[in-house]
Amino acid sequence: MSDKTFVAELKARADIYDIVSESVKLKKSGANWLGLCPFHSEKTPSFTVNPAKQIFHCFGCGAGGDVISFVIKHENMTFIEALKLLAGRYGMEIPDHDPQKAERRDHLLQLISEAENFFRKYLRDDLAAARYLEKRGLDEATVSAFSIGSAPDEWRTLLNALSAKKYKVELMIQAGLVTKGKHSSFYDTFRGRLIFPIKNIYGKTIAFGGRAIKDDQVPKYLNSPETQLYSKSEVLYGLDVARDAIKSEGFAFVTEGYLDAISCHQFGFTNTVATLGTALTPGHCRLLKRFTEKVILVFDGDSAGRKAARKALRLLFAAGLDPKVLILPNGLDPDGYLRSRGAEDFRTLFLQAEPMVDFLISGAIRHGEGVEGLTSATEALSIIAEIPNAITRGATLKSLSERLGINEIFLMEELDKIMKASYRRNIKKTVKVEPSSSGKLLPGKRTEKITEVEKLLIATALEDDRRIKRCLESVTEEYFENEQMRDIFVKLKRFMASGRPWSPDEFILELPEGACRSVFTQLMVQRLFDEEDADKVFEESLAGIRERITLTSHKGLIRQISELDQEAMNLFLEEQRRLKARRNPGR
Repeated sequence: MSDKTFVAELKARADIYDIVSESVKLKKSGANWLGLCPFHSEKTPSFTVNPAKQIFHCFGCGAGGDVISFVIKHENMTFIEALKLLAGRYGMEIPDHDPQKAERRDHLLQLISEAENFFRKYLRDDLAAARYLEKRGLDEATVSAFSIGSAPDEWRTLLNALSAKKYKVELMIQAGLVTKGKHSSFYDTFRGRLIFPIKNIYGKTIAFGGRAIKDDQVPKYLNSPETQLYSKSEVLYGLDVARDAIKSEGFAFVTEGYLDAISCHQFGFTNTVATLGTALTPGHCRLLKRFTEKVILVFDGDSAGRKAARKALRLLFAAGLDPKVLILPNGLDPDGYLRSRGAEDFRTLFLQAEPMVDFLISGAIRHGEGVEGLTSATEALSIIAEIPNAITRGATLKSLSERLGINEIFLMEELDKIMKASYRRNIKKTVKVEPSSSGKLLPGKRTEKITEVEKLLIATALEDDRRIKRCLESVTEEYFENEQMRDIFVKLKRFMASGRPWSPDEFILELPEGACRSVFTQLMVQRLFDEEDADKVFEESLAGIRERITLTSHKGLIRQISELDQEAMNLFLEEQRRLKARRNPGR
């Protein structure tokens, strides 16, 4: 694994809010969280964390960076030490610097990309798959958006195709594309199935899911095994295409299967993701928290769906998320409900999604779990005990009291017992609070003051891929007077030219520690404009910075001319006349 690939994956798992909040008391403020800076002494909070962008910035001392930067600075660690600490916490193994191992990982990604192209091309001539897609109501736009393909109902077609491209069988096995059978025979893992590429948060295909097309095929669903690239407990299907919609809608739908998620997208609910053959995990919760605090679980209306929802609630609350539950009627799954009832009915239904307390209590009443709901109350209290935010915990307890008609004091006493017992069982080691002995500004040369037009141009551009592209096409680094802004622009141009999708917490790795990084993190967390005015502000800033450089050029030319004395001016004019005469000798 290359260093950059590992760091990107580590940062996808490590939530900056979780790490910072262990040592800094944070308070919500719009899209950000505020607290007292751990790197210098202050009485008024100026330390800002933005979970969506995975960035922190202190407006007091200028410190800024990503989750790795925070650990390095807070714990006085080296880069490698910080990686080891975070990797250990999130169950990742730091790659060694064996060039062969890194090369093998790159080959795995290339191999999986080749397989994806194979599956997509095969779909064009696969009549059985086409009939199945038509039956499920998936249109061409949806098939293309999710890179859906199909696998031949044959034993070695993919293996032979990849072998022809000089890929080794052992690499195909490592990728989960080929299976070793008896007597050292090899065959395709996916055969006669609809293929769903599974992508990481950055849109790179790392595995596949296969859905049986024939009724007698078993198992119905077949996913790639866990590999060097893929861990099902750390990947949410569809998050790469849903992330922007989740941020704009303010919440995420979570379903249990990729076909359910795809169907939701086709019907307009593009803020939907799915788990992959596993229940919701802490890793999934961390991913969701990067983009939203509100989650609606959309589960089947059968007993298994209700059981899965109860387990998921506990994890979501423990992660500091605000979940609701939408149990579909008549045992339907999301795909079946949308195809039979339509988008409007689904929209009406999800507005009735139940908060945790209502879901547990109404479930207890429906299933006769105690006349007074005490069985469900105990379960609810055990979940409430895991809510990290005291205000949310108190409000949820009050709701439980009202719903059950049980005095809040009695419930509080029980909650206190549960929390104390839990604390004794799970004493956690937290990051030691060691404020920096130095409150100095980050290193970096003091250069020209950043003008408002430069701030607004780059800040608005960085919020949208389309504006980034237009900015890079419309101006050059010479347009920026401030050295740090010039550096950010140059590195942004290089980053986008690499073809990587825009991601603030990945781009920050390109910036050197110091003033340049500090300027960038400040732009990321500072609210300089209203989102609905972003396009207008961007265009005005672009026009302003162009006008400024034009005026500067004119002023420079006038100054140079004014500095010429009369004798020099006469020599200049005489030289101009001689050159003109040479060009036109007959005149």
